[in-house]
Amino acid sequence: MIYQGKRYGVFGKELDFLVKRVYEKDALASIEAHLCPQCSAPLKVGFYPDGKAFLIGCEGKVPHYTQCQYIDTPPAWWQERVVEVTEWLE
Repeated sequence: MIYQGKRYGVFGKELDFLVKRVYEKDALASIEAHLCPQCSAPLKVGFYPDGKAFLIGCEGKVPHYTQCQYIDTPPAWWQERVVEVTEWLE
């Protein structure tokens, strides 16, 4: 999608390697050390309040994020990244 001349929306496969690292329960800092491949803003992992789903998104003015990912057993740090569930997450 384009907003004010900038691409935003859901990533394709650009962040699959980081999604995999969440499933592998890697350290949060090592996952969030990467920058958005679209706008170079910092990336942040966000978990649903029940810990059963997450996404990775950037903190840029025009946000980019992965599709919602479902996980049976979240990493130990997941509660550090609980986000308010809003319509854009669904």
